[in-house]
This record gives sequence, C-alpha cells and structure tokens, in this order.
Amino acid sequence: MKKIITISIVLLSLVFATSCEEEDYEAPYGDFSSFSWYSSNEFDESEKVLNINDYISYVDLSRNAVSHKWTIPASAKFLNKEFTPNDSIYESFILNNANTSEENGINVLFQKSGLQEVKLYNTYKDSVAESVKSGDVWVVDKTFVVDVYADLNPECKILHNGVEVLRLNASDMPTKDNQSSWPVYAIEAGDELQYIDLSTIGRPTGVQFYVKGGAPEKGGADTLAVKYNKLGDFTAWMESLRSGDTVPKKTISKLIPLNIKVIPSTKPFVFNGDFINRVSETVLSFPVTGEVASVLGQADNFTVHVTNADAGYDQDIAVQSVVINADDATIIELTLAERVYNSDEVEVSFTGGNITSVDERILENFGPVELKSDFVGVMDAEFSGYEKPYVSGNLYKLANTSGHFAQHNGNSVAGPLYYWRDETFMKDGNSSMKFETPATGIPNLARLQGAGFGALPAIPVGSYKPSVWVYLEPGNTMTSIEYNFTTIPETFIFDLSGITRGTWVKITLPTVVVADEISGGRLDVNVKNTGQEDAIVQKLWLDNFDMLEVEVRQP
Repeated sequence: MKKIITISIVLLSLVFATSCEEEDYEAPYGDFSSFSWYSSNEFDESEKVLNINDYISYVDLSRNAVSHKWTIPASAKFLNKEFTPNDSIYESFILNNANTSEENGINVLFQKSGLQEVKLYNTYKDSVAESVKSGDVWVVDKTFVVDVYADLNPECKILHNGVEVLRLNASDMPTKDNQSSWPVYAIEAGDELQYIDLSTIGRPTGVQFYVKGGAPEKGGADTLAVKYNKLGDFTAWMESLRSGDTVPKKTISKLIPLNIKVIPSTKPFVFNGDFINRVSETVLSFPVTGEVASVLGQADNFTVHVTNADAGYDQDIAVQSVVINADDATIIELTLAERVYNSDEVEVSFTGGNITSVDERILENFGPVELKSDFVGVMDAEFSGYEKPYVSGNLYKLANTSGHFAQHNGNSVAGPLYYWRDETFMKDGNSSMKFETPATGIPNLARLQGAGFGALPAIPVGSYKPSVWVYLEPGNTMTSIEYNFTTIPETFIFDLSGITRGTWVKITLPTVVVADEISGGRLDVNVKNTGQEDAIVQKLWLDNFDMLEVEVRQP
C-alpha cells in the first residue's frame, strides 16, 4: 500500500514541477527509521501505464537509510531537473548513460515499450516496512513496474467492390509534399469505398477516418462504408486513438496516400427504394441513386394519388414544393397541399421531369410507388414484448417472466410448459414468448394471463389496428391465436393458416374502434384446439403485440 508522509505531497509535486533541488528541504527525522516513497502522476503501487518517451518522477522519502540506490532499465534514462511542465521532448535533459543513481529524487525517461522495472534498494539499521534482515542490516528491495505503451501507428486498407485498392502499412509515412506521387483511383459517382482499420501497434482502442467528399465525411467504425456522390478529386486521412481510464491517452494521425477521382456515373439515375416515406402530415420523401443538384420547377411532374375507402376519398393531392433534404442530398422531399393520414393508401409517380444529379444525370420516371405504413403503437413494449425477466414466485407458472401467469402450465419442469419467456430467440429486444405443446398437440385451452396490463396507462379512445409478430416453426399447422383485453368484449383473432413458416411475420388486423378507454384487467393470450387438433408438437414465438393508432380521415 502506498505510504504518504505528512510533509505534504502537494509540496513534493511542486518540487518536481518547478525542478527545484531536493536539498531545498530537510525534514527533522531524528533517529527514527522508516521506508516510504512517492511517484508522480498520482500513481499508486499497482502497475503504472505510460506513453513511450514520457517520464515518471520517483522520490525516496525514507528516514535514516544507511544506503540507498535506484536502478533503471538499460533502455531508460535519468533526466536532470532543468525541464519544465511545458516541455514534451526530453532528450536534451538526459543526464548520462548510467542506469543507477543514489539521488533521493529521480526523473526516469522511458524510451522502450513493454513492461519496464525501476528498482529501489535501501538498507537500514532498524526494521522498517517491507524490509528483510540481511546480515547486520535490514534491506528493502522494491520494484516498480511500468507498462510503457508504444506510439500508435495507423494502418488501414481500402476496398472497392470487395477488391483491395490500397493498403497503408506501418512503415508508410506519406506527406502532402509527395501527394503527386500517390496512386490515382477513379470511381463513378454513387460508388462506395470501404475503409478498414488494421492498426495494432501501440494497442489502439479506436479509430477515426476523415474522408473529404464522402458520405459520411468522418466515422469511427473499424469498417467505414463511404459513398462518393460528388464529382471531383478527394483524399482521406485517419487517426489511431488510445483512450480510457486504464491506458495512457494518445492520438496519432496519418494521411492515406490515395488520390480518389470521382467521375460521372454510367448507371441510371433512378428511384432507390421500395416505398415512399412520410416525414410529417404534409411532407413525403424518397431516395434516389445519387446526390441531387437541382429540383427547380419540378412540382408539377409529380402525381400523388390518395384513396381511403372508409372516408370515400379518391383523388390527387397537389405537390406544392420539391426540395433536396438538407442533411442527405440523395433524398428528395415533397410538400403537399393537404395532409395525408396513415389510414390512406398513397401512391406517388414522377413523369417527364428534369431533376438532375451532381454528375449531370436526369432522374428517370418512376411509379406509382406506395407510401410506407407508419403506424405508431400505444402498448408498453416491455410488457407486450415479454421483456420483463422472472423475479420471484413459481418460475413455471409465471412462464419465466413477470407480469404474466401461464394458467395451464405445470408447476414444475415436468410441464407441460405451454408458455415460456425465451431469451435466445426474439424479433426485437431481449426476449420473446415461446408457445410449445407436447406431442399430443394443443389442449382444449392454453392461456397466458397478462395481469401486468392492469398497472399500465390506459389505451385512449380512438381507432386502432391490433398487430403482433409471430414466428411459426416449420411444420407448425396451427391456424389461429387469440388476444383479448378482459375489460372489453372484443377478441382479436390472428389467422395463422397462410403465414409463412420459418420467418418472423407481422400480422395486422382491420381497424377496431375503442369507444371507451381500455384500462385495468388483463391482456390474455389464448390458444384453443378448435380447428387445430393435430396431435403433434406445435411451436411458435410471439413478440411485440401492439395497438397501432389509426389516423382517421373524415368523409
């Protein structure tokens, strides 16, 4: 354990910071012997960590030592006391090539990476802490271990379509002065390069790539995918980082010696997706295969057709303006003259326009393309996604969860365990609810009571689409599963007969109207054998039951 003498470590720190001679102070120790020490940078007796070419100060604070000697590694150097806290290069302050010193205080410069040892050897006429008897004296042979980290040295490789186009090695030290000798690599606008960190020297903990002309222009992933949409000549550089509470902090940068030339694309400039997205009630957006240069005067070339059978609505909504997204120039935004609802069916077409890309291509006609559904659920995801772990009670009747009770589960591992919270397989989050029968198939009723719903906020009055994610094991022949809130008469029956087996599928029911808020009671899951009587093991998983809020368009 570190021993700190009461003559003030603050004073000792000041001594080393200002390079004062240790003879400036003499403590009145008398005849009492003791062993104690101090090292700089708030180090304790545990293993120290340090950047290469940095130093540590050590002070022997012992009282009445008969003899005293410091020994440092052959690769390390003693420094004089002439440097200041503003200095960061210490070679000019090296004393000599000796590796021992009888000074009370030393400054040790470490010039080699790896585990280095500094030894303090003292003798005393009396026993002191950490001493052993050797002949007529008591000996303290103390070793201080320093883990010296080498300088970082960035390395990486760049791939294009899986092919390596450049490798930056540790031995490469490119500069701006030799940029004209760097290789030139041409790519088409819209192409992607992968920057892959290969740095190991100096034990880095992170990386940062800086990519001019790319999207993104910087990133800290070990593998960074960068798309080049603008025409021009570009370069990149990288930083190798070491950070954290247990390592010496360091950042080293290096240029990546590649001149990247982006030329016009030979690929078509087209709509790039499966759906149109709704940004807000009156704004739609969609991506294209390149950065957009101009959308001036293009509103009339878009057709936005909206239908809503429940409201008797079937007409076009005018596009008031077309703009390029401020954060991503590959996205075009349309502002509509009227709002659209998530209950609407919306199709967008583009015909005969003159939207141009930064590499001077013309956007091709497209459509009609459907608007992506953007229903928002109101259920508590932790409850209806079966995220709550088991806490206490009968594990088997509680189905390995909290807030639910498996009414027809057995009381022990012997089962049957129709319902069981599964932490190994899920659609989202950390778990799902597995339903599994014995080989005899589905019983008359297997119910999972969701009493935890009673403690949740009420579901407000409104229109909703009940939905649930299901995964049916291949070979499953089930045809239905039911959910119901016990405080309302409606039962939500999800048809499983046509659902693809072996993949997660979201089933959504038609809109239901909640005339009075749903609160209290339970949310139960019921599986009955009516119409699904096969005497086989039936297995499925459930996740994220929800009530999706429907925006109702008035007639």
